[in-house]
Amino acid sequence: MKFYLGSGSSIDKLKKLYKKAISKTKNKSVYIIDLATDNLEKQNKTQRKLTEIFDKFEINFASQDKYNNQGIVFLVWGDTELLLKNIKKKKLLPVIKKADVVLSLSAGTLALCKETILTKDEDIPETKIVKGLGLIHFAIEVHYTEAVDKDLIELSKKRDIFAIPDDSTIVYDGKIKCLGKVYKFSKGKKNIYI
Repeated sequence: MKFYLGSGSSIDKLKKLYKKAISKTKNKSVYIIDLATDNLEKQNKTQRKLTEIFDKFEINFASQDKYNNQGIVFLVWGDTELLLKNIKKKKLLPVIKKADVVLSLSAGTLALCKETILTKDEDIPETKIVKGLGLIHFAIEVHYTEAVDKDLIELSKKRDIFAIPDDSTIVYDGKIKCLGKVYKFSKGKKNIYI
């Protein structure tokens, strides 16, 4: 299984990246776990954007309870805790584990980790750690900016954290490869990860 762990990016950049990722799997259908919001209007908007990204593939959405043994699973952006709750409620972890390729952005990337770090922002009043799906053994910070360095330095004393700015991606298949600039916080220190 290969993971493409993203933060955020434009549709054009995502199409280019995912075209490369998808070219390596035989099963060209995509299962989109679009369960990171309860707002139907936001969910429909997300579905339209993803239909544009995956325009040449068979697409099924978790919110529509359709699954046909897809080779590619995509976990969307949105509310990380709600996404985790809905994945557990719908028992979708085995579906994710069966995929050849797992693509994720933002909340979807965080959900895949053993420990999901939610840093303080306009939606989260205090930095906290919640239990993730456990498919990635290291922690990740998405939409990384230096504003969260203090929190990440402190949290990295007990765990490794990879901080992904927008337009960067970690490709993980047991080994870590960075597409774009990624930072590693470990033992209370920050370094560019090469």
